[in-house]
Amino acid sequence: TAGDFGLIVNKQVDQRYDPIRSTEAAIKYLNKAYEKFGSWTIVAAAYNMGMSGAAKVLENQRASSYYDMIMSEEPSRYVFRILALKNMLENPETFGFDVDEMYESESLKKVIVDSSIDNWNDFAEQHGTSYYQLKRLNPWIRTYKMNVKQGQKFEVKIPTKE
Repeated sequence: TAGDFGLIVNKQVDQRYDPIRSTEAAIKYLNKAYEKFGSWTIVAAAYNMGMSGAAKVLENQRASSYYDMIMSEEPSRYVFRILALKNMLENPETFGFDVDEMYESESLKKVIVDSSIDNWNDFAEQHGTSYYQLKRLNPWIRTYKMNVKQGQKFEVKIPTKE
């Protein structure tokens, strides 16, 4: 599914771990699922069990809504977890959360990588940081090197010192 929505997944790169790219892919998936099902609750179940899985349950059970579907434990709880989280985010004080204190944004620069990286440790050093910081900010990097195909470009976040 990741590849269908523009994410690269291989031994060296897994963009499902990139918060921005994976969010963009998730939005595309959710919109496509909504076009197919026309129901946000079925879309949420499909996000958990796949569109074909949700379609199969709807067809096999002749269900017309999420609430008429019998599914395995995980997708059957998924929608209610989303609703609970939505309620918590809309009413944090009701649940004992104090959101007055916010984290400050980290100062970053973005480096476009369009050629292979032989060693991420060397790359990090060249940019004044460590492999640890590089991986922390770019969890999609999966190995110590990366082969970049012609035409590919990757955005790598680097911490900056102010």
